[in-house]
Amino acid sequence: MGAPPPQTDDDHPAKRGRVTPAQLREQIREPRNVRLGVLVLGILLVLVALPIYSWSKTESRDPVFVSLDSLAVPDWANNEPQDQIDGNRWCLEECRFRERTTHSSNPPEETAKAYHDALIASGWQSWKPAKCPETKVDGSYTCWTRDELTMDLWVRAPACGNVPIGVEPEPGVSAAPGVPGLDPEDCKGSDVSIKVRNAIADERTGPLPGINPSQVGETPYGLAPVAAPS
Repeated sequence: MGAPPPQTDDDHPAKRGRVTPAQLREQIREPRNVRLGVLVLGILLVLVALPIYSWSKTESRDPVFVSLDSLAVPDWANNEPQDQIDGNRWCLEECRFRERTTHSSNPPEETAKAYHDALIASGWQSWKPAKCPETKVDGSYTCWTRDELTMDLWVRAPACGNVPIGVEPEPGVSAAPGVPGLDPEDCKGSDVSIKVRNAIADERTGPLPGINPSQVGETPYGLAPVAAPS
């Protein structure tokens, strides 16, 4: 057997267990680089996720309500709006019907003017079909069109505005127990209703029958009525 190779200083047990300053700096640098990389990745995820979240939130909302939000009406004319949706956006079986109810702090006349000016500035056009409204109502009731949409705008005094406030009960008749009197502050301002539908689903966009339907039955809009046989 040959003689074993001579040992050097690097092969000495004490030398093999010693960490050089360069190795120590490298060991310290590695965890720091990992933490820095995680931090940078987190920042990038936030910067990317926020625009995507904002975009998806906007897309999930009906664009009509987004358009109503952008109307240049004063804040006092749109207090705590409530939105409702019926039907679907693509008119499968039933076209979408949107309705917004809100409250204004100012009287109906001033509120109606604010909405009229905002609608005109937003590209809506005044529309006067035969059934606008279908029955006589109090306040200002107007109709509008824009692109493929129609709108009904109703501005009126609050419902309590038609109820006498502070009326004394008749002699010998006591007020109903547990029923508080109306507060005049609750009856100030005006109520606003906005109804928006697709024009193809609004029967008022088609020609109305020219004769009494009760004599010939229901006639679809757009078709000439046929006289009943004699």
